[in-house]
Amino acid sequence: MTVEFFLDTNILVYTFDPTVPAKQNRARDLVERALEYRQGVISYQVVQELLNVATRKFAHPLATQQAQRYLDTVLEPLCAVFASTSLYRKTIDLRERWRYGFYDSLIIA
Repeated sequence: MTVEFFLDTNILVYTFDPTVPAKQNRARDLVERALEYRQGVISYQVVQELLNVATRKFAHPLATQQAQRYLDTVLEPLCAVFASTSLYRKTIDLRERWRYGFYDSLIIA
């Protein structure tokens, strides 16, 4: 599998946001491309962040069944990065080298 891009949580959030149609359309295109052609991936952290935001902070939060359906159809197929001690080692190194915050470094790692 050749991965061309990593989808951050914000991209997934934009797919639900009709207030900025250009961002919503671009985000939807990226997610569709990631799913259809397997060109993009997410990490377990993005899964956690998206589900938290979507079920608590959206103007119209996702109901349990909607969140579970999104998990099954979008998040699970895209999730290619899972927690491991080697991931945390990379995170620590990135944080030190580039001075990013821990969670940003974790996504980058």
